[in-house]
Formats: sequence, C-alpha cells, structure tokens
Amino acid sequence: MYEVWWAANSRYPALSLSTRLAIAESVVRELLRDGRIGLVRGEWIGPDHEREAVRDTESALRDWSTWVPQPNEPVIWMAHV
Repeated sequence: MYEVWWAANSRYPALSLSTRLAIAESVVRELLRDGRIGLVRGEWIGPDHEREAVRDTESALRDWSTWVPQPNEPVIWMAHV
C-alpha cells in the first residue's frame, strides 16, 4: 500500500501530505470497487508467505500502519483477484 502513496508523492510533490495520501486512498478504493484488487494481510509480500484476506477494508484504509508499515508487524498489500 505504501507504494501507492509513494507514487502520489512522486507525481504531486507540491500538494500537501494529507492530499497525497487522500489521492492514494482514492486510487485503492477505486480498484477495490471495480473488483480489480483485494487487500491481504501477512508477514510480507511473496508467494511463499502466509496471507489472509482483509475483511474490513474500510478500517484497513483508515489505519496508519496500512500506509506506513511497522517493523515486525503484518503488512497489508494489494492482490489481484
């Protein structure tokens, strides 16, 4: 998820931090709404790592740790559905 925010930071560096995060959130919401992605949670990204579907995407999108991964904590990322 943080990659989407980084992309917004790169494309719109003159905008406020909160606006760039809102853009990233909007992009993810659109992809979720269109059924193009799902959110998953796990130890890290990789085909051999355990992951589970995020059931409450609304809470996940509002959680700071979704956008800024924390050390030694599960990560949320986008997966093709």
